[in-house]
Amino acid sequence: MDLGRVKRLLLDPRAEWQRIASEPHTTRDLLANHVAVLAAIPAICGFVGSMLLGAALLASLLFAAASYALTFVVVLAEAMLIDALAPMFGSGRNFANAMKLAAFFPTACWLAAVFFVVPVLSVLVLLGAYSLYLLWVGLPILMRVPEEQAVAYVASAGVGAIILAAIAWTIAARVSGVSL
Repeated sequence: MDLGRVKRLLLDPRAEWQRIASEPHTTRDLLANHVAVLAAIPAICGFVGSMLLGAALLASLLFAAASYALTFVVVLAEAMLIDALAPMFGSGRNFANAMKLAAFFPTACWLAAVFFVVPVLSVLVLLGAYSLYLLWVGLPILMRVPEEQAVAYVASAGVGAIILAAIAWTIAARVSGVSL
């Protein structure tokens, strides 16, 4: 994981998305070098926070492991969704760029999950909504969508991401026996 990239993505997203657009990335590279590291933050911090609340060890551990594993599925599914939606919004399909978006736009959300460690601060996870802004800035750059279609495309991809994440958390809760 490139900490400089994370910082630039959060502080100067337009310039960083343009940099990302010009770089060759494989799905494997994105999953192994960015998603794997940052997606561990919600899993680990959520586990620690649940232990501080006195939750059952095994259930919390299973939830953390299942939610971490499902994050990879969500990122891949979101990339497929972004790619599939492209023609509906006047853009061409480009899975490589859709994958870059799906891997990098949740960065703020994953970082904000550090607040799960202290249960009373968990509400600050809402700072992760900045990820939707990252999507809004990055999607037109990477998917080359016409300006007049960008808002609807971002809204569709953003709602899709939220639904996919909710499904993943529901599955993780069912597998682990944790109630959300």
